[in-house]
Amino acid sequence: MSWASRGSTSMDPALLLRGRPTAEMLCGAPDGAWRPHWTLPHDGVDVPGDHYPVLHQDADSTASAIRAWLPR
Repeated sequence: MSWASRGSTSMDPALLLRGRPTAEMLCGAPDGAWRPHWTLPHDGVDVPGDHYPVLHQDADSTASAIRAWLPR
């Protein structure tokens, strides 16, 4: 059971960071079905990198996206 499926009614702001799709994702689901789905209210931001690079090689741009969102 995921956190989102517990029926949370939290009004706390949430940020969903979405990395670039890998070649495997694009080949397996060219319609974008690989994109994350978050049913609770949130702000979504696309960032460079996929999976690990978002936190490693592309960490600076990931951190910048988070900093830009925080004052909201």
